[in-house]
Amino acid sequence: MRPREKAWFALVSLGFVFALVALVLGLLALTGNNWIVYQVEPAVVRPAGLSDVSRRRGLWFECAAENTPLVGECSSLFESTLKCPLNDNGNSIIHSRMLVPFMQVAVLVSLFTTILTMTTITVLLWTGSISCGYRCGQYVMVIGGSAIWMCALLYFVTIILQYHTLTTENYLFDPYLFSLRSTWLPKVRNATTMWIGPEMAMALATYCITFLSSTSFLAAGSLVEA
Repeated sequence: MRPREKAWFALVSLGFVFALVALVLGLLALTGNNWIVYQVEPAVVRPAGLSDVSRRRGLWFECAAENTPLVGECSSLFESTLKCPLNDNGNSIIHSRMLVPFMQVAVLVSLFTTILTMTTITVLLWTGSISCGYRCGQYVMVIGGSAIWMCALLYFVTIILQYHTLTTENYLFDPYLFSLRSTWLPKVRNATTMWIGPEMAMALATYCITFLSSTSFLAAGSLVEA
């Protein structure tokens, strides 16, 4: 095997490994419930609702922490706990919250489909089941790498949107959406500390590793000779 072929094989292998790692991390981040951690000082706030106790928030639910009187209680991030109609501010927040996980699902499905397609075509080329020359391998790497690059870009957009949603919750007010920081009583806001959870780090790692996968495939495509 010539040095160029060894480099091609190494880059393609890295691309697939990076993509699989990104898929696993992306799924863990999507289903985890530790994107945001709210720590409330129990000596200051008397628990009357979920927003008065320490809790953990994912992309789908917000749940009370294990060391609180409301342990096990969760509420959906996509509706009011009172089942009341929301105003424009509340609906705007709900739509932003819903967009993040649904976009991530679409990105991860697209990434999986791209990898599966690339794997199938690469195996067929390697075994000689498809005989269309080295250019076919180059096209697969370039087109697949470009598609994965788009997946990385869209996934990064979901992370930015998540931060944007958290920011807008500070000033968009809806009296029936208690998970908004703007609806909390002043003493609750002062007693609450927000931490970035491990799932946010997983999401950032997913973006970076997906980008590395794309780079590996595009680099492999540049090594193919006619």
